[in-house]
Amino acid sequence: MGSGSGSDADATARPRARATENDGPPPDAPDAPDAPRGQASDSASAKLDAERRAILRAAYRLIGQSESGSTSVHEILTEARLSTREFYRHFASKDALILAMYHADSERVAAELSAAVSGADSPVGAIEAWVDHWLAIAFDPRRANRVRVLSSSEARQTTGFRRAQTESLKGSLAILSEILQTGQRTGAFPTVKPEQDARALQAIVTGLLETRLHGESSPAWANARTETLDIVGRILGCRLG
Repeated sequence: MGSGSGSDADATARPRARATENDGPPPDAPDAPDAPRGQASDSASAKLDAERRAILRAAYRLIGQSESGSTSVHEILTEARLSTREFYRHFASKDALILAMYHADSERVAAELSAAVSGADSPVGAIEAWVDHWLAIAFDPRRANRVRVLSSSEARQTTGFRRAQTESLKGSLAILSEILQTGQRTGAFPTVKPEQDARALQAIVTGLLETRLHGESSPAWANARTETLDIVGRILGCRLG
């Protein structure tokens, strides 16, 4: 009896052993609180944004670089370290991915161009800002690489690419035409033919850009600017630079 009572007392007095990670919560422990709805939503949104950025980075690294001339979705996902399900959460196909890349880049370039020319205080200043904008793309390795990828033969084979390219060109020409029309009204560009000359000027900067992209010999920034402004000035009947 005495030893039995001592065992009961010891069991009562002995503290409970500390639970280990594998024991789980005690039966009477309260449930862990759920994350606030807004916090969970922000976390999911951040995850989706990270996935999309990873896919776009991988695509810019791979598209136009393949010896076969075609980059597969699998190759992009391997580079991005993502699954097929994660890809199709964002893009319906590789064509949809390339078009999304092209639209995003075109919108960014258009916004930068619009901001550059709208900050000028005269048509002459605006046309110089326009030239500087395109030269900046041609001479900035990071921005030029984006153009190189999106003008590659692989990208151009994308269904719907030509339509997207045409719409982008229309936007650029509209900005340039407006500058030329303003210069015509004010007398800054006395010999200008806005629509016709807008296409000619766009072709000039596009030619310079393509020369740089293909690694062909081209003048340094300062010389390229001087030469381009000289050509543009002769077309518009004014002195630039």
